[in-house]
Amino acid sequence: MNAIDSQLKENLYFGQCRLSVSAASLVKEAKMVKNGAFGAGCRRFSVTTDFVSERICPFFEQRQAEIFMKMKMRIILFFVLTFVAGLSFADDFALGMGHFNKGEYRQALEYFLKPEVQENSVAQKMLGDMHLESLGVDRDCAQALAWYRKSGAQANAEAAFALGNLFRDGRCVRRSARQAFYWYESAARHGFSAGYTEIGRLYMSGSGVARDNRAAARWFAKAADLKEPGALCLLGTFYLRGTGVKRNFEKARLLLEEGVRQKNACSMTYLADIYATGKGVAADSARAILLVREAAEMGYPGAQRELARYYYRSGEESANPENAFNWYTLAAENGNILAMERLSEIYAFGQLGQERNAKLSHFWRKKADEARKEQRLPRPSVARRGFTRLMEN
Repeated sequence: MNAIDSQLKENLYFGQCRLSVSAASLVKEAKMVKNGAFGAGCRRFSVTTDFVSERICPFFEQRQAEIFMKMKMRIILFFVLTFVAGLSFADDFALGMGHFNKGEYRQALEYFLKPEVQENSVAQKMLGDMHLESLGVDRDCAQALAWYRKSGAQANAEAAFALGNLFRDGRCVRRSARQAFYWYESAARHGFSAGYTEIGRLYMSGSGVARDNRAAARWFAKAADLKEPGALCLLGTFYLRGTGVKRNFEKARLLLEEGVRQKNACSMTYLADIYATGKGVAADSARAILLVREAAEMGYPGAQRELARYYYRSGEESANPENAFNWYTLAAENGNILAMERLSEIYAFGQLGQERNAKLSHFWRKKADEARKEQRLPRPSVARRGFTRLMEN
């Protein structure tokens, strides 16, 4: 290869015929052509643009074709490898989920921890769940948080929501309503409707933000528009009571009816109240009892308390003190504050066939007070407590 070919090879610009050589080099090359240095078949010409097109451009076109072919092969290889890797990831992830759904958590863990799988946000969320709940691996809060954060950083709304729950409940981390708000907002921003609901709850209780029932109602409305069951019930109760919105029994009923269609126990309980009291509809005690019983059997504490009250207050054959006591106890054990306070009264006064027991009465009163303090709820007045006793004695 001659000098100008070497220089040409070093100075080619992809996509056009161009070189950075001196005029002296071109003159020298022209003399070589004139003297027949390139062979008899090479046409003789002066140093003009024809020289570039006849002598230099053919070399560039050959090199351009070679470069293009190499790039083409690399692109094809890239897509083939990407496709194969995608198949490998999909198979491993599917196998991991299959083992997880069968309760074979250790086998699932092996697949989720494969390098190509553990970079996926859904797999990261699953790994967070497994470390939090001791599924196939020892419980490890640090690992759970790390996986949730990795997943949340990839815009996984469920992982962000899980982090919100951890900060709300003080599980694995120091309780922080502000951090809970941050992660719930992240979940909502990525389309997770329950995130809207939990933000509304924080405004309703004044946790991490100033208490604001109007703001709570707006967040509940956003979630209710997405048919989120919890929000349907909470917004329904707001319209039922006139909390944060103007009281509207019709809107309350429609929201709660939608919640019932989604088998939401909270909606069943408050819709039962509407039919029991005839708020905006004809009273229908039979439907009210069916609704509250279904919700109670689903484990909803508020419904369990209402069913206990039904068994206690009824003057008909359905009155059953033993059933009333059992439902009050179950509701209290499941965290219903009013049931705790009622159970304290039952033991204090020896009601519903129970003997007086000051120790148990104090135990349930203390639990109720602690729960009210934690949830920032006011303690009931003495007059209200007396009213409750008079109504249920």
